[in-house]
Amino acid sequence: MGVRISCRASEMAAPNFKAMAKPWLPWAAVSGVLAVVSIRAILAETGGEPAVPLDDSFIHFQFARSFASGHPLAYTPGTAPTPGATSLLWPLLLAPFCAVGVGELGLVWVAWAFGFVALSLLAMDTHRLALGLTSRPVAIAAGAMVPAFGGLVWCAGSGMEVVPFAWLLVRAARLAAERAESPTPMARARLAELIAEYLGRNGLEMHWIRRGDVAIEKTHEIEPDLLLLDVMLPGL
Repeated sequence: MGVRISCRASEMAAPNFKAMAKPWLPWAAVSGVLAVVSIRAILAETGGEPAVPLDDSFIHFQFARSFASGHPLAYTPGTAPTPGATSLLWPLLLAPFCAVGVGELGLVWVAWAFGFVALSLLAMDTHRLALGLTSRPVAIAAGAMVPAFGGLVWCAGSGMEVVPFAWLLVRAARLAAERAESPTPMARARLAELIAEYLGRNGLEMHWIRRGDVAIEKTHEIEPDLLLLDVMLPGL
């Protein structure tokens, strides 16, 4: 009779959105205060009319309308497409709002919302990225430098794509670093499957169990000679 081995792999847990939002809330509060102060200052200067400092922003708005109308990159209705935008994703992100009837000045509010939400996310991911490199106080200081930098606050209120795409770059760098250092649950499960397949081919009786609580029950039932466990034990 072959040696019996119980091999357990972790399974992917459902996302906990409340837990995911918790580290973002302090940065969202800071960004919200900056948004209120900045937008109130702008409206005070313009007599209550939303405005942005760059004509490039309105170029993006125009291309957003072209995407919404089904004629992408046509700056003027009825003309041929022109490569006049510095970003394709930003007009695409704004296009659904044009499609539901949001006007040019309304798009300013949409761009402001994206800009300041992205500012808070950029601060959060900068903090989390720094946590893997330095101490907690220094990581907090790194995150705080994002809303403290006037250039980024100005960009968040400019109607441009600078801050949203800065956040995407930092987040991509953080996730890439984390995945390089720690395999995902799916990768761990695949590794356990390969181990079970290899040992099974060598005449061993295998029992591949995905959850820790089930593994405890099976241990009393099958009395394995060897247990191979993952560090993470779902169900315990």
